[in-house]
Amino acid sequence: MKEFCVEMPDFRAVLSERPGIRRLERLDGTAALEGNPAGWANVWTVYDAVTGECLELSDDSDRVCYEVRREADGLIWCVRLTAPGGCAEAAVRARLEGNGVRFTVTDFAERDRIRLVSFRLNGLAGVTAKDPDGRLALPSHGGRLIDPAACAPGRTDHRYNWILDSFGSAAIVFTARMTAVVRIHQMDDQLTSAVTEEGCAQMGALLRHRYTVNDISYRRARQDRDPENAEDGAELPIERDFAVPEDPCVTVELLGHEPVSPVSGWTVGARHVRDSLPGKPSDFYRGRLVYKILVGIPHHPAATNLEQIRSLISEFARRTGNAGQVPYLVGFQHEGHDSGYPDVFTLNPALESVEALGGLFEEARKLNCVLSFHDNYDDAYADSSSWCADDISRDSTGHLLKGGVWNGVQAYWNSMPWYEKNRVEDRICRTLEKYPFLKDTYHLDVLTASVFRIDFRGGDPTGRQQDLIARRKIAERFRSHGLDLTSEACGLPFVGHFGYFWNMPRIPRSLYEGDVRIPMIPFLIHGKADYAGTHVDTPRNMLDGLLYGGFYCNDVTAATPIKELTDAYYMVQVPLDLLRDDPAVSYEENDGFKTVRYESGAVVRVNFETEECTVTVGGKRLIENGSAMLPQEDGSTLLYCCREEPYAPVRWQTGFAPGTELDAVPLGVELPARRLVVEADGGVNVDLPVGVGYRVTRV
Repeated sequence: MKEFCVEMPDFRAVLSERPGIRRLERLDGTAALEGNPAGWANVWTVYDAVTGECLELSDDSDRVCYEVRREADGLIWCVRLTAPGGCAEAAVRARLEGNGVRFTVTDFAERDRIRLVSFRLNGLAGVTAKDPDGRLALPSHGGRLIDPAACAPGRTDHRYNWILDSFGSAAIVFTARMTAVVRIHQMDDQLTSAVTEEGCAQMGALLRHRYTVNDISYRRARQDRDPENAEDGAELPIERDFAVPEDPCVTVELLGHEPVSPVSGWTVGARHVRDSLPGKPSDFYRGRLVYKILVGIPHHPAATNLEQIRSLISEFARRTGNAGQVPYLVGFQHEGHDSGYPDVFTLNPALESVEALGGLFEEARKLNCVLSFHDNYDDAYADSSSWCADDISRDSTGHLLKGGVWNGVQAYWNSMPWYEKNRVEDRICRTLEKYPFLKDTYHLDVLTASVFRIDFRGGDPTGRQQDLIARRKIAERFRSHGLDLTSEACGLPFVGHFGYFWNMPRIPRSLYEGDVRIPMIPFLIHGKADYAGTHVDTPRNMLDGLLYGGFYCNDVTAATPIKELTDAYYMVQVPLDLLRDDPAVSYEENDGFKTVRYESGAVVRVNFETEECTVTVGGKRLIENGSAMLPQEDGSTLLYCCREEPYAPVRWQTGFAPGTELDAVPLGVELPARRLVVEADGGVNVDLPVGVGYRVTRV
């Protein structure tokens, strides 16, 4: 098969007479990566607008014909696809961009009944088992390292999924001296990955030009229809197929570097992605513990009433010395949880009245606490007084798009592009008029989680990229009213548009059997976004949160032990707050410990087997195992034990001379103060009651 070589400043790409990369090489000859080691053909999908059928055409088929031309900055493949009922044409351009190649599908022409749907480009970058240093690193499930010699075969299309693949628009392929970063730039496109039985692992892309009624509006949407539901009975006008506005594309960016370990070499590419991302739009959450207070759920007793909320935030303030806190009230409307959406203008009786709630908001501010609401612009219920069927997406069957069933009631999904243009501004204004005490921040659940739906509505259909753009615009609308918007799921396409994410999921599940879990997310976005996702109910969860840089994440109620919040504050919030904008720079695994190092010199070190952990910032040990030793700006130190130690007692190195006396005063509880005496090594044992913070000062 004929080859075409194109050269970049530091690299050479070997392309073939079919679109894709055959090989990537450093010009100095020190490293190379495969492009399509499995040797798979590309696949074009076309749609018959009359019969509604889709047909897949492989490069190996005589129905696919290419003409290859060189251009000044790359290569172009002109393709003609023939099928019963007509033909389609397009061009695939490989254009050099610095040390990288951008593949774009463009110049579409469709004749008779045939429409071009998508192009599966199977060969972009890969490694084989013959290269002992070659690996794939994917951010799926929080980060998985794939060794082609050790992983079971399989194929994955990386659809945005907030539980498993919210960072799936970027992937890293590397060997000892060379890295390829493969990225898509529109959410209508998808990265693909594969591991073969022959020991190949490689990246590709599924590039989309058109949606058809054969596409699922949203994978987990409920498709069953209840004829008794009047809002869902009629079949509505839809577009049976429609093209996306932008040409699909994928890039391969190349990096040369000094030799790296196969265990940690992925950090080079991850840092490259991070450096390309925009920064945070807000730093409001610095120094504030963010959590949610569940007011109630329909058909259940109130979980947390107004007085209990007052007690909860006051108790936290006492036990932390008035530390900053941002609690969002979940279920502030109607009967609680999601009830009544999109109507949020009827207050939950557990909160008594708008006037009483406003008084609580003002009291909270005196305790360094900013209360706000947990809302939802995605879900809508037909029994809501604000229900409007025009707002709901149309699925590919011509009905309103169903979501989940929450509290026994069917939810429908708003079309975000439609809703942003026609409803959002009025809803924000009405909310602020009803609840004028809302300031600084607001939370919209689902907005960054259940995303990238297709709306087939007649005359104005929209794809996943338009859905994404609308969601970003909603954040901008809130910001124009003085409210920074937080949302549910941390995902790469939203970095730079949201200041804080409620959850960065990292389920420890294999993507390919035999792969290895790695803390990839901190290297991709730490310092570019603030994200939570840590529970403190077990030592392992706490260690995992520190390793991945994720703040506390939970819905609390009146029944939640206050120790859960103090554990979250002392053991997670304070140390990670000091690392909030510190880029992660290196990773290593030794003697059972996983270690992340930051640009400032800070180190997080955890061992999941022994449950040992240390966090060192500015040369000072802040966390050791289950104890915290947190220096304060006034010269005092906060000491805290979150659990009985299964190891030797923790020693706090005080920095004081032997014999110095220290007073340890408990915060928020009626316990006697302790007198500590610095011992010969300059330290004292952190031997204090569990779950109580102590402020330590020199006598």
